[in-house]
Amino acid sequence: MRNFVNGGASLAPSSASHKLESSLIIDERLFTAQEVAERLGVSERWVRDHATRRKPRLRAIKLGPLLRFRWSDVQALVAQQATEKPLNCR
Repeated sequence: MRNFVNGGASLAPSSASHKLESSLIIDERLFTAQEVAERLGVSERWVRDHATRRKPRLRAIKLGPLLRFRWSDVQALVAQQATEKPLNCR
């Protein structure tokens, strides 16, 4: 996210884009599968399974062999599950 001005003569990012990059980095900390599992009270395997193949799908970011998670995506999954009608309820 770098802005180039004067035909590429300046390589410094504009202050607006630099502030945006900084706020994204601070606001969007990425969590490991273990951290997500601990916070949700489930196993790490459950988190990985739902990130890669099972439904409901948990959005994940793949960084090489690593999986990372945005907390906003975890919250969205929890909210989605809370609003759906539970199966076999009496």
